Amino acid sequence: MKKLLLTSALALSTLSFAQIDFSSTRFGVTGGLNYSRVKNAHNPSGPRFTFQGGVLALIPIGKANQFYLQPEVLYYGAGETGKDKDAKGMKGYDALYANNYLSVPVFFKGYFSESESEFFGLAGPR
Repeated sequence: MKKLLLTSALALSTLSFAQIDFSSTRFGVTGGLNYSRVKNAHNPSGPRFTFQGGVLALIPIGKANQFYLQPEVLYYGAGETGKDKDAKGMKGYDALYANNYLSVPVFFKGYFSESESEFFGLAGPR
């Protein structure tokens, strides 16, 4: 928790003192599929397939448009499915051991070339 607060404070202070032009900030939507599985926790267990989706902002840092700050808000699910013999006293009860998460990662995004290439790197906490 302390690391999260420290990272958030650092990001906010960087944004407040940086020369950022918010008029060129771009927004987007992200989505995809998730596959998660927990082994050796419940027997037998199987994978859980869920979707993930969210929104993001691409905030340029500097005037060269090569470096960006990319905060996101993502919703996704993780866990496992399985048959639990003893659950609720019912034979063959379908069980779901899973959680749904709301994640707020903040990434530093840098493009490796100034050409029309879309080759970039992301770094930051998830």
